[in-house]
Amino acid sequence: MSEHLHEEQPLDDYDFDLMAELRAIVEAGDPPPSGLADRVKFELSWAALEAEVAQLQVSELVGVRSEEVYASTDTITFTSSSVSLMIRVSQESAQAETRRVDGWLTESGVQVDLLVDGRTFVTKSDENGRLVWEGIPTGMAKFLIHLDTAVGQPVITPAVQV
Repeated sequence: MSEHLHEEQPLDDYDFDLMAELRAIVEAGDPPPSGLADRVKFELSWAALEAEVAQLQVSELVGVRSEEVYASTDTITFTSSSVSLMIRVSQESAQAETRRVDGWLTESGVQVDLLVDGRTFVTKSDENGRLVWEGIPTGMAKFLIHLDTAVGQPVITPAVQV
């Protein structure tokens, strides 16, 4: 019997069934994180862009009170050699699982993509550099700033929780 175990033979249906059972056991006991494949694809596409990575400068948690809801708001600033982006994240309502993201960019007329859980939300900064995204699902998010090639290469931020 031991001689048979050492022989190299092509895989057969028994081998494939055994591997499928093993995969099911591993996935049940230690499933891959939600959105892992999308995050890997994004990281690979980001590397292909050769984008500059902005640095996280300020992060503070601020409580905001209104008559209807008590929500927390995060204010975060990212800077790079060519542009700065400040964002404020707030809960849209007490029941909503979505966020509103307000942003201010040091450049006007620039497309900024908010990337969260494999989805892309696109907006453009107005003449004052203001940006707004509404209905954003909670999750880890990055911002991709598409600067004019005369100004510089695209800028990507580190991931932050929204």
